[in-house]
Amino acid sequence: MHPWMHPFALICTHGAHRINSSILRNEKYKGDALLQKTFRTDFLTKKSKINEGEVPQYYVDHSHPAIIDPALFDAVQMEMKRRARPGHRNYTPHCFSGKIYCAECGGMYGSKAWHGDIAWRCNALHNGKTRCKTPVLRNSTVQDAFVVAFNRIIDQKDEIIRICEDTIDERCDTSRLEAEMAKLKTELQYVSGLMEQSIHTNARVAMGQEEYTQQFEEYERQFKEIQDRIAALDQERATMVAKMNGIRGYIATLCSEDRIAGFNEALWHNTVDRVWIKPDEAMRFEFKGGPVVEG
Repeated sequence: MHPWMHPFALICTHGAHRINSSILRNEKYKGDALLQKTFRTDFLTKKSKINEGEVPQYYVDHSHPAIIDPALFDAVQMEMKRRARPGHRNYTPHCFSGKIYCAECGGMYGSKAWHGDIAWRCNALHNGKTRCKTPVLRNSTVQDAFVVAFNRIIDQKDEIIRICEDTIDERCDTSRLEAEMAKLKTELQYVSGLMEQSIHTNARVAMGQEEYTQQFEEYERQFKEIQDRIAALDQERATMVAKMNGIRGYIATLCSEDRIAGFNEALWHNTVDRVWIKPDEAMRFEFKGGPVVEG
């Protein structure tokens, strides 16, 4: 396996649709646990149901040894969310699918058979939703343009690697987010303890149920508010980790590759983020590490 064929790259290349999505989303693989995914509705019959908000859920970090790298798990979650966006095709039969865009209207390019080759054209134009003048491109035209763009990157790869490393240091530092999340999780444990104490007190001491309900609902409100703040920070952290992993993978690719003579599909998958097609047939390659090549 080449150094740039990272497990995450394999998922992106072959498609997460071929893997049971519940496996990809299962936090237990990264060493965490989400408690009360289901709850018992009848203790006599032992009937249970999926928790859809009826009872609180609790997320436990590092509850057991991780099976896969947590950073890789977070990166996969980001990729699955990206593919779930409206207009994105989850099944990508061709390596160019989902990566070529019209620079005039912003629409995604789609493929069609054309004189024994594959041609790419703006889907919005084809559907009559726009009058943009971006051209139809042969498959081989995009392949040749990638070879030229990638070789231009390789010719200055030392400088690009330095810029990428600086980007990781400046924009992908998650220490502030992790410190804030740790503080919030301590607060969450404190509020959870108050909720548990309130339940025990109500069971042992006679007290007005209206007072108890108001107090417990206030604890629940605080618990939910802290949970939401943690979730938002965790999403921000996951985005940064995914970006960092993408840049590191890009650096590894540049370090292991030299100029290429022909199109390489795996190399395309692991380096190209998007390609924008202009009306004059020029292409703007946006590579995953940040560099942009106009051609």
